[in-house]
Amino acid sequence: MVFTRIVPAGEGLHRIPFSDKEGVWYRLPTIETMDKTPDRLNIPELSPEVDADRRKLHRQLLAILFDLKSRKVRQLTDYLVRSMETVPERKMRTLRLKERLSHMPEEIIIEVIHDVFSQTRPGDTSSAHFLMSIVDIFSDMNDMQSQQLLKFYVMCRDRGYTRASVVFVSPEPKKRPFSKYDFVENRDMDYVTLGEKRSLARTRNKDLLDRLIYEPHPLVIKNILENPRMTEQEVLKMVSRRPNNEAILSEIFQNEKWLRSYNIKISMIKNPYTPVGIAMVLLYFLKKQDLKDVFRDHSLHELVKETAGDLLDRSISVM
Repeated sequence: MVFTRIVPAGEGLHRIPFSDKEGVWYRLPTIETMDKTPDRLNIPELSPEVDADRRKLHRQLLAILFDLKSRKVRQLTDYLVRSMETVPERKMRTLRLKERLSHMPEEIIIEVIHDVFSQTRPGDTSSAHFLMSIVDIFSDMNDMQSQQLLKFYVMCRDRGYTRASVVFVSPEPKKRPFSKYDFVENRDMDYVTLGEKRSLARTRNKDLLDRLIYEPHPLVIKNILENPRMTEQEVLKMVSRRPNNEAILSEIFQNEKWLRSYNIKISMIKNPYTPVGIAMVLLYFLKKQDLKDVFRDHSLHELVKETAGDLLDRSISVM
């Protein structure tokens, strides 16, 4: 699989390590029109003496270049997604993908993420796990790298890649996180210090755990999720709670053990307090009927509903 490009003279070469032993060189076009669909190509103004055939040929050439770019990006995306299939653990998949992305230009990273969002069909768990790893990579960036996230976000927005952009900067959930003035069950634990709550979260006392699952601090929730006494029913209570806290839902999303549960995935998506980027990625795991339920749920963010609708359309086109 060799990537060839038509590029301006003097453009640099980039290298992608397709394996530990070898790599493939390819060229990346920088002309503006390569980032637009054929219907929106910016055709420069031609002089009046240039005839219609010249204009038509110009448009056809740009369309061919765009198609070539799209097909090569799809090949690269397929390779990256399939290479993750052999890695069973989520953390290892994320580390491997992060290493491979580190060798790629920013423009190609954006194109790959957009390609997965726009081409993946319902039931393609390999692509869904790939998107989860993408979210893990870019949600783990520190404050020093926030400018990089913003740069990726702007690049996505400039290209019209709305869904890919939520990986870098997620819009506000449909419902805002609760404040200290909202009613939250189990307020009687407020007198206990954070350190004590984190210690109590490791307890085997079931009654105490049932009270702690309403704790709003993500560090306490992290310890609770690792407690062997926890069951799916309690985690579902935490996920389904309204109002809820974005940090708590993100902590549950990061927990590989509990996110394997299909019911927990559905509950996270259907909670309007869930960060939009997380809800959109989890949509790719859902069955057709559950996608229909999400599409009809007016309490959810419009972008989540639109993505569910697109996935339903793709599932119909396969049949």
